[in-house]
Amino acid sequence: MRIILKFPTWASMPNEAEVAGVDYVIQWAKKRKIKVTPTHRDGVGYDLKFEYPDGSVEKIEVKGSRKPHAIPDMRVSEFEKFELKADYMYVVGNVLAKGNERLYRIPKSAIKAEHLSLRQTYHIRRFQGRKNMEKYLFKDRH
Repeated sequence: MRIILKFPTWASMPNEAEVAGVDYVIQWAKKRKIKVTPTHRDGVGYDLKFEYPDGSVEKIEVKGSRKPHAIPDMRVSEFEKFELKADYMYVVGNVLAKGNERLYRIPKSAIKAEHLSLRQTYHIRRFQGRKNMEKYLFKDRH
């Protein structure tokens, strides 16, 4: 069974690598008899919850990368006082190269505050949605 993730409309549009990364980790976990619960809609700051057969639980943040050895930028909401909210960050490198994916499991303790650098972006809300964007549609699609 394949789980299709539906992200909330207010969230920034997830990119193909991000969605593919989460899907890859879900399938990987299920093959190992790990119960997976998506948590991306809960606002908890991580993507998945793993429940192992022995009863232990892990909070998982997933990053999908088109590159084999790179971690995409993290969101501020994924941290609490410079500490990852999840117990582990799973990075799926080469996520769009089917059969050549590389799965990394990075513990929270390995990510130190000095490893982080804050970047700022602007989110333009006014133009979101078909109604607001339609008048700016480029008519010549060639």
